[in-house]
Amino acid sequence: MKKILVIISALIVFAAGFYFFTPYPAVWLVKHAFSLTKYTPPENYSEIKSNVIFHRNINYNSAYPNGKLDIIQPKNGKNDKVILWVHGGGYVGDDKKKIEHYMAMLANSGFTVVSINYALAPKDHYPVQLKQIEEAYNFIKENAATYDFNVNKIYFGGDSAGAQLVAQFINIETNPDYGAKINSNIKNMQINAVVNRKTIMGVILFCGPYNLREFLNPPPDAMKLPYKQIGWAYFGTKNVNDINVKLSNITNKLSSNYPPVFITDGNTNSFEAQAKKLEAALKENGIYVRGIYYPKSDAILEHEYQFYMNTEYAKNTYKQLLQFLNRKK
Repeated sequence: MKKILVIISALIVFAAGFYFFTPYPAVWLVKHAFSLTKYTPPENYSEIKSNVIFHRNINYNSAYPNGKLDIIQPKNGKNDKVILWVHGGGYVGDDKKKIEHYMAMLANSGFTVVSINYALAPKDHYPVQLKQIEEAYNFIKENAATYDFNVNKIYFGGDSAGAQLVAQFINIETNPDYGAKINSNIKNMQINAVVNRKTIMGVILFCGPYNLREFLNPPPDAMKLPYKQIGWAYFGTKNVNDINVKLSNITNKLSSNYPPVFITDGNTNSFEAQAKKLEAALKENGIYVRGIYYPKSDAILEHEYQFYMNTEYAKNTYKQLLQFLNRKK
C-alpha cells in the first residue's frame, strides 16, 4: 500500500508539473469539453438544407494545417453577397461542421457563405490563424468566377475565438498604422492588407473574447475555463505584457475606417462585458454598431446562445442579424 501511495503521489506531482510547464493538458480538457457541446438547428432544417448547395472541404491553399473551407450557396442563385465565417473553439478546438446549420440558414436567406477551418493551438499559434483568414479571402477572390462570388460585397463573421480573430483581422485590413504595428512584432510572416475596405459590407461578432490579456490574467467572474493555458497555447507565451498579447485587443486601437458591426453575446459564462466595451469604442470612432444583449431577468443565456435555434432569443438575434445584413451601407 505504501508503495502504491508513493507512486500515486509521484504521478500527481508529475501531472501538476506537466500542467504548469505546458498548456497541452488544459488544451486536451478544453477540446474535450467543446466536443460535448451540440447546438440546435431550427425545426425546418431539413427544408433549409434542400434549398442550399454544399461544397465541402475545399482546399484554400493554405501554407498551414486545416486549410479547408465549405461553400454554402442558395439554389435559387440569389447570392449577391459573401460571408466569410471563422468558427470558435478557444483557438484549440472545434470545426466548421459544428455550426453548419447556421451557415446553411444564412445561405437560405440569400448569402454565399464561406466557412473556414484553420490551424489550432498550441501546435500552431498566433499569428498563423490570422494569416489563414487572409489566405481564405485570397481563395475567394481568385475563385470568384468559379463559385460566383461577389467580392465587392463581403461580410466577415466569427463566433467565440473566431469573433476575436475576425475583429483583429479587419482592424489590420482597415487601419494601416495598426497593421504596421502588428507586422513589426511578428517573425517570418506578414499579415497583408489584401481586402479593399470599400468592399467590406460589415462585420459579425458572436460571443468573442476581445481582450486576450484576460486569458493570461482572468478576472474572478470569468467563464470557468483554464484561460491562462488557453492564452499560453495561442500566443506561445504566458507573459501578459507581451506586445502581441497587448496588440490583439483592438478596443483602443480602432480607426474610423472600421466597417459596420453586428455584435452580440450571452449574459452568463461568456464575454458580454468585453463586447459592450468594444461596442462603445466602435461608436466613439463613429462606427455603426448593432448590439444585441438580453438581461438575465429575461433569460440566462450562455456562451454561443445564438446557435441554439430552439430558443426565442436565438431566433430574435437571427432576425436582427438579417436586418443588419440587408441594410443599405
